[in-house]
Amino acid sequence: MKILFHSFALASLLMLLPVAPVQSAEPVRLKPTSPWHAHGESEYCRLGRNFGTGDDLVQLIIEQHEPGDAFTLMLMGKKMRKVVEPTYASIAFGAAAEAERYYYTAGSLGDLPAWIMGNVRLVPLPAQLKELVEKGRWEDVITAPDVTPEREAAVKEIVVGRPLSTPVILETGSMARPFAAMRDCTDQLILGWGLDTDLHRSDYSKPHPTSNPGRWITSNDYPRPMQIQGQTGIVEFRLIVDAAGGVESCHIQMATKPAGFNDVVCDRITARATFTPALDKDGRPMRSYYQNRVRFEF
Repeated sequence: MKILFHSFALASLLMLLPVAPVQSAEPVRLKPTSPWHAHGESEYCRLGRNFGTGDDLVQLIIEQHEPGDAFTLMLMGKKMRKVVEPTYASIAFGAAAEAERYYYTAGSLGDLPAWIMGNVRLVPLPAQLKELVEKGRWEDVITAPDVTPEREAAVKEIVVGRPLSTPVILETGSMARPFAAMRDCTDQLILGWGLDTDLHRSDYSKPHPTSNPGRWITSNDYPRPMQIQGQTGIVEFRLIVDAAGGVESCHIQMATKPAGFNDVVCDRITARATFTPALDKDGRPMRSYYQNRVRFEF
């Protein structure tokens, strides 16, 4: 029985690796068969679009649970059927862009197989920052390369390589407007959480744990009914951290069933987590938020 604490967005074990060799098969180009659909809830913002039809249908979803350049990428369709090896996907944003490997979680959304990849960025992290992500220390990645509006506009297709035997190119068109819509939506998330949007748009520093997050929840906290039934779960949570570094509240952003894991996560973390507070651009403590994920598994 294990409880793993991750600083990843939405999926588990989403590490970056060097790019895979390019397949020799000619790529299949898929044109959009729906407009972009935007959807926002209290804990996430989501963009979705369909490409291709029939057995070639691929549904693309981009999701964010907070403002920033990193996002979760979900690909759904018959092409995303589960493969044993490898458990990574080769993704390139733009025909001339270098591909990156992202570990994915395989599952299904509705009737369609799905790959879920977290901490995806249009501008990849340099090697030293990738190492921090691989160790689950995303909160220590303080200075990631900026993703500019010009870079977003330059992305007009997404190339999905391995593990597909034949690469697929999703003809997205310019991603400038979709990502601008996501920024507007994540600003509304911050506002809905009762936080100052302007302060969080500025050059501020996030709250930082004063103890190891991996010790906030231990194996002893694994819910007994779930242990007996051999059930596993992933819980993504958000804390509101006050200007003194205390945990003001805990909110579940995403969780797999059963719901019993949710109460354990919020109860234990609210009692055990402490932080150095977020600081505004002038170095003054400010009320902010902290995100992370817990994975319960045997």
